[in-house]
Parts: sequence; C-alpha cells; structure tokens
Amino acid sequence: MISILILNYERLVREGWKDFLGAQPGISVVGCTGDPKDAIAIAAKFKPRIVLAVSDLVMGAGVHELRAIYRACSDTRMILISRFYPEGVRDYLGQIGVRACLSKDSSLAEILLALSRVNAGITYTSDALRIGSGEVVRSNEMEIGQLTQRELQIAGLLRLGKTSKEIAQLLNVSYKTIEVHRFHILKKLGCRNTMHLCNKLSQQQMRG
Repeated sequence: MISILILNYERLVREGWKDFLGAQPGISVVGCTGDPKDAIAIAAKFKPRIVLAVSDLVMGAGVHELRAIYRACSDTRMILISRFYPEGVRDYLGQIGVRACLSKDSSLAEILLALSRVNAGITYTSDALRIGSGEVVRSNEMEIGQLTQRELQIAGLLRLGKTSKEIAQLLNVSYKTIEVHRFHILKKLGCRNTMHLCNKLSQQQMRG
C-alpha cells in the first residue's frame, strides 16, 4: 500500500486528487491539506511514502516547510507540481526528498505514472516541463509521441500493473475498447507484450 500526503493550497484541486487517488487500488491518502504546517504534523504522525506538493507552497520561504516534512519522515519521497522546470534548484530539492517534477498541466494518468516510478525508486520529470524550459528531450527507439492522449493514458495505467478490465472500469469504457487500444499501443511502440511495453516506458521516462 502506497501512503500519500497531498499538499496543495487549492482546495478544489487537492480534493479532486484525494478522491481520484483514494479510489485507486494500492493507494491510501493519509492526509490532504493546504497548510504546510499541517502537512508537517501529518508527515510526522503517518510517515507517508509519498508527498504530492504544489510548487507554490515550497519555493522561496516555503522550502523550510518542505525540508521540515522531510525531517519528520526521512523515508518519504516528494513529487513536486510546478509550471517551470526547477533546473537551478534541482540538486537541492533532491537533497530534501524531491524525486519527481510534474507540470501543473499533467494528467491524472501521469500523476499515477509518477507515483509508481517514485515508489519504485526511479526519478521522473514531465516532458511538458522539459520542453517548456527549452531542454532537449532525449528519445530512443520508442516514439511516445505516436500515441494519442487516450493511448498515453492507458499505457500509463498498464505501467501501473492494471489489467484491461480494471482500466475499462476506471475509464468507463468497454473491455473490448481497452483491448483494441492496447493492441494499437503495442504495435506502435514495437512491443511484444505488456511487460516489454513497461520496460520501454521505464527506459523512456528515466532521467539522470
């Protein structure tokens, strides 16, 4: 079970994250707040595996609170939500537990993908942030850009270990529809099976 603490000053957004993530198998939301001080107390009490935090709360003076959360639970791993790629403070953020950076425009499926990678000890940065900062995105034999938004969403859920039936229920579509998408995803990316797909996704999303 992955325990998560949500830190976001926008109540509507954080409640949406809470409802979505809390409904996912294997995920438990132990706290949801817009107050960094509350987040510190929750971290100390529940020792969450992952903290999902919006950047507005942790930049500038707010870095103190982020560091305090990490001190309260040194095993926690942070996912930072930002509009900009924090290249200048990347190393420092890594020292206080930040393992992934997502764009504020990231989809819920990408949040799930980041959660699975960070939980597995793998760092992650949203391509939207890298492109926005002018950084050249490295590519390999797998061209993720070939996939439609729906296929990207399904690929991310497959990466989390979800079955076609589970994905169909989550997206409120038929099992057959998911199987057709799955076939197209494997064909476009030249994958033999879902395990091969997951390995390629990991290679594509790996960041130094």
